[in-house]
Amino acid sequence: MRIKKLAAIVLASAMAISMCSCEAKEKPETSGEVSVEAKEEESSFDEAAYLDKITEEMTNHLAALAMDEKFGGLYSNSPEVEDIRKSIAGVKADMTKDYQEMIVGDNVYERYITAMEDDGPSVSELSSEAKEQVNKALGTNIGTMINGQNGVSYVAFSAVYAYSRTYVPEKPIENRVRIIPTDKDVSYYVSFYNSGDGALTVTVSYLFVNEGAFEKFVPFFGDDLKTITR
Repeated sequence: MRIKKLAAIVLASAMAISMCSCEAKEKPETSGEVSVEAKEEESSFDEAAYLDKITEEMTNHLAALAMDEKFGGLYSNSPEVEDIRKSIAGVKADMTKDYQEMIVGDNVYERYITAMEDDGPSVSELSSEAKEQVNKALGTNIGTMINGQNGVSYVAFSAVYAYSRTYVPEKPIENRVRIIPTDKDVSYYVSFYNSGDGALTVTVSYLFVNEGAFEKFVPFFGDDLKTITR
């Protein structure tokens, strides 16, 4: 099973992805009663607009990394990785086009675990620590698995060229992934994960969809993957 062969590489690369993490933004201090204005502001929280803003900000950060010729050399001396970088350098996310989104719940988690092993363990068989660790990297790992269909060099590239940052939204946001198109055969893969204490950790990487790599995983996503019309 090809997915199983990639699983060890994928889980190892998840550790490398954390190298670009930034510190969480602190919540503003408040005291006393909440004002009417504050309540109105909270009730008018536009989740879609908030996620769009973060998505654009994060993809721009990753695009800047891909333009830096020296950055990749800090983590890889592979000429194949550098060739991939050159092929997508300067590519921007197109925030005007329709995109795809998937809410990452336990049903997606269960399918991921099953895909990793022929006799996949159920969620109930894992310790709470193990489940938390795998679920934390779930969104990014799925993207890396898809990239791996194009070869190991793409898995290595995914580990180097990924950017993470933590936000504190006004209201809780469900774990999800977004697939944002560009004008080339590559997309931005954005993972949103609730990492505790109201923090939302966002990781962006590239998703290479050439040669039907993405289509091979459509059955894996099932009906959870939705096309969002702009």
